[in-house]
Amino acid sequence: MLIPFCKMQAQGNDFVILSEMEEELPQLDWELFARTVCMPHFGIGADGVVLLKAAAKADAEMIIYNADGSRAKMCGSALRCIGQMLYESQGRLQYSVQTDSGLKEVNILPESQQIIVSLGQAKMLRQRLVVENFSGDLVDIGNIHYVNWVEDLEEDLPRRYGADLEKHELFPEAPNIHFAHVNSRDFIQMNTWERGAGATLACGTGAGATVFSGIQRGLLDTEVRVQVAGGVLGVKYTEDTGDILLLGRVEKVFSGVFPWKSSVNTF
Repeated sequence: MLIPFCKMQAQGNDFVILSEMEEELPQLDWELFARTVCMPHFGIGADGVVLLKAAAKADAEMIIYNADGSRAKMCGSALRCIGQMLYESQGRLQYSVQTDSGLKEVNILPESQQIIVSLGQAKMLRQRLVVENFSGDLVDIGNIHYVNWVEDLEEDLPRRYGADLEKHELFPEAPNIHFAHVNSRDFIQMNTWERGAGATLACGTGAGATVFSGIQRGLLDTEVRVQVAGGVLGVKYTEDTGDILLLGRVEKVFSGVFPWKSSVNTF
């Protein structure tokens, strides 16, 4: 069976996207499919698989599986990629997308070739929660993030500590792990370990959660540039509503078909 797909990336956060907006997808074991196609060297290689589906009360529905096959509630990077795909097929500048974390709004800025999405309101679950040698903020922004502010942002922090922190018993559910450094009130650097994917080059909801954490600590202004390993994102905290907006470019990497034989794809 040949499965058509499109691979897209947002600041290096990359996804294999399958669309059934025009033609229904086959009924597959999507957890196994995600584990297979996301594997470097043996599959396509990606941080996750995204299913783009028609929706009754929105322009589309987005379903996400992490590279390990687990289901993800939300992803700001994937949402922006979906926005670009909808724009290319329909030509409008605004879309509503149903996610496992609720309805999200996507706006296209064709002049700057950027996609802006509303992540909704963030909630501080625990501030300065001590886990191992870290004292971070636990933030819910449709999915859970543990944000650590550090003086020295070593590149390998996610790989050294991410896996153990993600599975720590103090968390009610596994969070995404972030290490961030303040350069100025409107510019930070951030490195990420994503639940179910490992060390990634970017995390859209993580950027929003990290800026929210910094604002709550009095470290940041309401508009911040976030330097991640794969590029730069913009985050804006809307004071009157509490909504967090995420801004950045996305790119189509390539498209093709993946040969699927579930009896042998058992990585």
